[in-house]
Amino acid sequence: MGILVGKRHVITCAHVVNVALGHEDTSQIEPGPESRVVVRFPLVGDRPEIVAGITRWRAPGMFPRDDIALLTLETDAPESAGTAILADITGMQLDSDRLSVFGLSSDRWIGNNVDAIFMGSTTAAWIQIDAVDSAGAFVEQGFSGAALWNATHQVSVGMVVAKLVSPTEKIAYMIPAYDLAAVLPELSIERRDMSSSFAPTWTILAAVTFILVFGHFVVQRGAKSLQTFSLGGDNTLLAAFWGMHIVAALMPVLMWLLFRFSTGFRLHSWWQRVPAFGRLSLVPQPSTGRLSALATILLFVVLPFAAQANFFSHFLDGKVFVKPLHFSCSFEELEQRGMTCDRHEQLCWFDSPRRMALVNTCRPFVAAPYWNTAYRFGDSPKPMDWVTYYPILQPFVIILFTWVASLFAVLALSNAFRDPPGSDRRRRK
Repeated sequence: MGILVGKRHVITCAHVVNVALGHEDTSQIEPGPESRVVVRFPLVGDRPEIVAGITRWRAPGMFPRDDIALLTLETDAPESAGTAILADITGMQLDSDRLSVFGLSSDRWIGNNVDAIFMGSTTAAWIQIDAVDSAGAFVEQGFSGAALWNATHQVSVGMVVAKLVSPTEKIAYMIPAYDLAAVLPELSIERRDMSSSFAPTWTILAAVTFILVFGHFVVQRGAKSLQTFSLGGDNTLLAAFWGMHIVAALMPVLMWLLFRFSTGFRLHSWWQRVPAFGRLSLVPQPSTGRLSALATILLFVVLPFAAQANFFSHFLDGKVFVKPLHFSCSFEELEQRGMTCDRHEQLCWFDSPRRMALVNTCRPFVAAPYWNTAYRFGDSPKPMDWVTYYPILQPFVIILFTWVASLFAVLALSNAFRDPPGSDRRRRK
């Protein structure tokens, strides 16, 4: 058996190549450059055969990365054969996961699909798999080189390499995907380091982000219907102010999750590189179709960033207020600097925007305050129309976090819409 991983690439066991060449299966002699084997496609209509050269070959053995070979077909594989996707799953334990494998023994003309259970490493090189029950069919001679499909994660996780010779025990062994990739630079695999908390975290965080951002956006645009979700109440300027903070706080995490998922599913179709929304399962799941993937991108990527641009634009309409007493100044001294003062509210402000500027004290050797409501942001000096504000630092942090979120978003969307390595692959489950 072998695993088709590209239009012209098949991976299999070195001992399978030995047998195909008429050698002992344990032979340590590397096949010459002129060696050829015939690759048959048993699941394709008329079972076509294609001659293949031996591009890489690691001798049979029980050490890590032994018994691996790469074949290069002389012509493209049939379109209907499809190609396998292999993955190295590190974020979750695979113990007791259900596996399935298709194999064709040497003395039969029809293959078998058999089930197995992932048991864990038994040596530095191999991972043990057991039969699901003692009565059913299991891995036998002729299955070496077959892919092991993990039903939980919906991807192949390794290649069958050996079977325990025992009249009573049904035990076989596999080479994990990461060892195959380490030996074969031509082989692209997915590397998934997402834990069981990924799907619930993504769904909950995406929902919270959308509700809060949308609520603040609607209030900022003048509607009062969602002011319950606005930290600024019905004040349009403060709705924009707090909406800007929410995007800066939540979007970097959300976009980082999107980036991790798109990286972990990079060999799948583009819409499957976008995580499904609404799933609380322990295993990360991709979007089920193009429309759901586009809706996820629109609602949780495009709209929050568009809202952030609107929030920041409205933020520029606000004023920064100070109490003259805090800066050892009189109203007259601040008015001479071009500020407008409200003596009733005991506050002064610049008529032109000064959100990134600091106010100097009016007395020498007196330090200007910064913390403890020294600066206030809002649209009027009335008590309910302003919030504590930190010039320079606060806008800088918001802009920085927004740029970080933007970077992760660009990387994630690039992963989603850019053809991955081996983009000529014809995928199959």
